[in-house]
Amino acid sequence: MGVTALTTVSTLTARQAKADEFDVVMGLLEESIRWLRAKGLDQWSTWEKWRTKMAPSLERGDVWFLCDGGDLIGTVTVELQGDPDFWTPEERDEPAAYVSKLAVRRERAGHELGALLLDWANDNAYRRGCSWLRLDAWKTNEQLHAYYRDRGWTYLRTSTDPKRHSGALFQIAAQPLSVANRGRIQEAPSMPILPSTRLVHPAGGHDSAGNGGPGHLHRAAGLTVDYPALGPTVAQFVPTMRYRLREDAGMWVLEANQGGTWWERHGAVTDSESTLRSGRVYVITHREGEPCELVVNDVPMSDLGL
Repeated sequence: MGVTALTTVSTLTARQAKADEFDVVMGLLEESIRWLRAKGLDQWSTWEKWRTKMAPSLERGDVWFLCDGGDLIGTVTVELQGDPDFWTPEERDEPAAYVSKLAVRRERAGHELGALLLDWANDNAYRRGCSWLRLDAWKTNEQLHAYYRDRGWTYLRTSTDPKRHSGALFQIAAQPLSVANRGRIQEAPSMPILPSTRLVHPAGGHDSAGNGGPGHLHRAAGLTVDYPALGPTVAQFVPTMRYRLREDAGMWVLEANQGGTWWERHGAVTDSESTLRSGRVYVITHREGEPCELVVNDVPMSDLGL
């Protein structure tokens, strides 16, 4: 987190664009714009306005490249703040990520790389504690609207603001990378991993080593939680749930999410070998593999509306 038909490199990589890569990002986007014009489409006709917005997006780390070895073959922007022209105050208060400016080099067309980037962006949103991944599509591009619907996105409404050419609004529930795309894409640099021990879950039907199945759990070294029912004990993580460490009334607490409900309080953190920084939320998700890993994403509290 290869397909022979796609690339000779075993796995594609998503990496954050650097602040000085403005011209590279704009070059990728301009290539797609030329292709759109050749097809007689006016989508992204307002793209010149992006020049003033791209530099701040790069500084925030919102812009990503899709890489095949040393070749940059695509780009996408994933932000945690919604455009107030499109999204209601209530929607912007929800933990959501917003995807935009997705482009893939034309010589790589036909390999579903755009769909791969959207799936990766959804996984990125999930790992950062979001409930939704959202986008605004060009109002008149009905073929693009159908593309999103066919891939599980829900159409919400279309903005009536006459000054905005985009504004067909879609969202999809944030979720981990699909099984089909596991192994096709990884993130660089590698995401921080919380050291843990894999154990048998009491409800699981696994062997004594704790192998297999969704019923196992992990205990994280160096993180002690004062659970109401258990008292102080090593933090426990079930694979089907997301967790977050956040500040509350002057203390750090561990909370859990299952099925999109944010969040059920598990207990106060009484000890940690990690340095927890004020104003941050630490979202912990489970990534299956051999061995399994607990992935930590460090997100500003303000980005999640906290």
